[in-house]
Amino acid sequence: MASSILGKLGIGRRREEAPATGPQSTDVISLYLARAKANPNDVQAHFNLGSAYFVQGKLGEALQELRAVLAVAPEHYDAHYHLGLVYAQLGDLEQAGREFRLVIEGSPNQMLKDYAKRKLAALGG
Repeated sequence: MASSILGKLGIGRRREEAPATGPQSTDVISLYLARAKANPNDVQAHFNLGSAYFVQGKLGEALQELRAVLAVAPEHYDAHYHLGLVYAQLGDLEQAGREFRLVIEGSPNQMLKDYAKRKLAALGG
C-alpha cells in the first residue's frame, strides 16, 4: 500500500532510476555542508542540504537537515513540504500528512499550498 501511495505522491522511484550521485552532487553536498557547519543558523544552507540529501535518497540526513531549518525558522513552509515528502518516503504517512496540513494552513504561497493539497489527497487525507 505504501508504494502505491508513494507513486501517487510522485516520489516513488522506479528500480532502474538511481539517486543523483557523482562528482556534481558530491560537490553540492560539500558546499552546503560547509556553509551549514560554518553558520549553524544558515536556514538556506540547511534547506538546500536537506533537499540534496532527499534527491540522493539519503532520507535520514534529509530529515535531520530539514528539522534543523524548522528549529530556526518554524514557518519555513518549503521545509515543511519537503519534510512531508521525506516522511512519506519513510512510510510515516501520518507525520507526512501533518506536515502537508501545516503548509496548507499557514503558507502564503498558493502554489505550495496546492502542491501540499495534492500530496495530502494522495495520502487519503
